[in-house]
Amino acid sequence: GHELGCHTFDHLDATTAEPARYEASIVRNREAIARLLPGVRVETFAYPYGARTPKAVAVAGRHSRCARSTGGSVPRPTADP
Repeated sequence: GHELGCHTFDHLDATTAEPARYEASIVRNREAIARLLPGVRVETFAYPYGARTPKAVAVAGRHSRCARSTGGSVPRPTADP
């Protein structure tokens, strides 16, 4: 009943990583999960360090149904479209 989410394989910070490298790391992470857990669908993404940029949001959106970040505050009932 627990959710298994995706990350970047290299734990990249979206504020410093080039978008192509960030996306390649997401793909590498998904491939590793597929090898370790065949048939398991991973549909969510968590930004390493809670860091995100508009480009990272676009990249994560190509590979996940939803993504989450941290902000050090109380979660609010909003969603990133």
